[in-house]
Amino acid sequence: MPKKVLAVLVAMLVAVIALGYRADQRPPPANRAFAPAQDSAVTTATPGSLGRSAKTLAKASPTGSEPESSDHDQGHLELALDRAGIVNTEGDIDLEIRDYYAAWWANFEVDPLASPFTIRWATTTAGSPVVDIADVAKVAAQAFADPRGWSLRGALRFEHVASTEDADLVLMLAEAAAIADYSADCLSWQTGLPDASCSVGALVIINDLRWRDGALGNPIPLDLFHIHEINHETGHWLGQGHFSCLGGVAAVNQQQFRSLDGCTANAWPLPWEQAMVAQRYAS
Repeated sequence: MPKKVLAVLVAMLVAVIALGYRADQRPPPANRAFAPAQDSAVTTATPGSLGRSAKTLAKASPTGSEPESSDHDQGHLELALDRAGIVNTEGDIDLEIRDYYAAWWANFEVDPLASPFTIRWATTTAGSPVVDIADVAKVAAQAFADPRGWSLRGALRFEHVASTEDADLVLMLAEAAAIADYSADCLSWQTGLPDASCSVGALVIINDLRWRDGALGNPIPLDLFHIHEINHETGHWLGQGHFSCLGGVAAVNQQQFRSLDGCTANAWPLPWEQAMVAQRYAS
């Protein structure tokens, strides 16, 4: 076979494989209504069904990396909601894929016969934070209830409970020095210092220092930054990775506290971010 013909065939094969890979990343057709995969009843995950209780995580032994190990080291999200077909998202996505998700979200409708998936949340502290946990909880409650947030047009419902033992999501206000006790991922990869908030297992950990001081050198108003902190770390809890600035308004799961990279500060998940999470709960 002539080399030129062979080269053309190889190029065509590579193109077909690439198109198939990109198609696999695209959202399903528009107008796909939300419904929990298992049934249409109200679904409230419990610590027992999660496989990793909030109590275990809240009392994790200081290790400098992960909380104490159990049979469920894959983390809260993958275990708690695997019956809904949820896949943890890692890495960035380009503009084309973001546009696909945004278009899907524009046509997203919640099944009126399906009850929302309920996520129960509670609060706790670690170390000796200066900020009052009640102030953080107030902002969180507002963010969870706001239609601009992760409620996904009513597909998800966040319910506050008194005890961390009954919670799926534990909102922890932590003194900066105590954060390293939970995960090395909570430390800056540049300096090794606990300068960030983070999400570990069932825990959404808000760094007391960040809450007081705001973003690192970025002109983000503190009240806006507080909402961003809640929505950013909750986004991780829901399976989102970090996204880069590709121009315009920053994704809520962009690391805005470090740098806006030319994007505009933003406290709320963008439509394509909401779509990514909504599809993990769609039947």
